[in-house]
Amino acid sequence: MSFNWKPIEPTLHRLMGFGAMLTNTRLLLERRERKQLPPENERFPVLSVAKYKDEYWSKSRVMDTLDDSRDYDRGGAVGWFVLVGASVAAGWFLRG
Repeated sequence: MSFNWKPIEPTLHRLMGFGAMLTNTRLLLERRERKQLPPENERFPVLSVAKYKDEYWSKSRVMDTLDDSRDYDRGGAVGWFVLVGASVAAGWFLRG
């Protein structure tokens, strides 16, 4: 029996984005998504268009990648406000 990650996957991606904003490691998330390209699996394979030798990627797989990036950005946006707030608070504290 395997655990179904799909229901909590967006929340995990938002937490990853939040952490990446606080640690300035957003590029690692972008690298993670690039390593998953082309976005294919057995259900949605990458097709080759013979005439132009281009790849065709299934919309559902591309949208999954874009949704992951959107969730990273949502978490990063919250992280930005936390980081700025903490920086302002630290400034006030250190100022005396």
